[in-house]
Amino acid sequence: YKKLFAYLPQILYVREGPGRPRTDPNAMLRAFVYRGLRRLPTLSDLAYALNENPSLTEAVGFDLFSPLPSIERFSSWLRSTPNEIFQQIRFNLISRLIQQGVVSGTTIALDSSPTFSPVKENNLKTTVRDRFNKDRYPKTDPDARLGAYRVYLGSGTQKIRYFWGYRNHIAVDFDTELPLWEETHPANHHESRLAIPLLDACAHQLCLPIEMVCGDSAYDSEKILA
Repeated sequence: YKKLFAYLPQILYVREGPGRPRTDPNAMLRAFVYRGLRRLPTLSDLAYALNENPSLTEAVGFDLFSPLPSIERFSSWLRSTPNEIFQQIRFNLISRLIQQGVVSGTTIALDSSPTFSPVKENNLKTTVRDRFNKDRYPKTDPDARLGAYRVYLGSGTQKIRYFWGYRNHIAVDFDTELPLWEETHPANHHESRLAIPLLDACAHQLCLPIEMVCGDSAYDSEKILA
């Protein structure tokens, strides 16, 4: 993990200042990278893994002789850190892979996936009036919007289900399956509206020589084909 974390760009921060000492954002970033690699579902699982594995705690960058950040501190850091910082880190890493010839970018695949908001409207065990009324936004997440996703059943049939939340749109390098660009929008943003902006970002900001684009039927529109 130390070798892996060594490739992450450093987040600049000032250690001094009045009040409670700040937590090193680079250690927090490494902890969340570890959580993603291990697919730990909750912050409690992350805190437990760090507490039970001192060598991992040292590799992440926390002081072995000081208390680890609380679950609330992890949550607060993730919520208060501007998304632009994470996007810049992703951009720097992808740029290095392109420079080293790992990512060619000649073939791009487009796709999206639903992100469910933790609201009671999505919990079918609760009683909610007009659960999927698109004009009644959830009070606990007013930015979430109503979306739909396809469920493939075991018998080979399909079923459309609705949810409140967001949709993550992504452009991927076809050969390496590495994500190149991503945008998250409310769930009512259709895939076809994000295809051209994603391809523009890959072509102009990452300077990729795109020759072929792969996508499912959601991207089969005259504007995209043109």
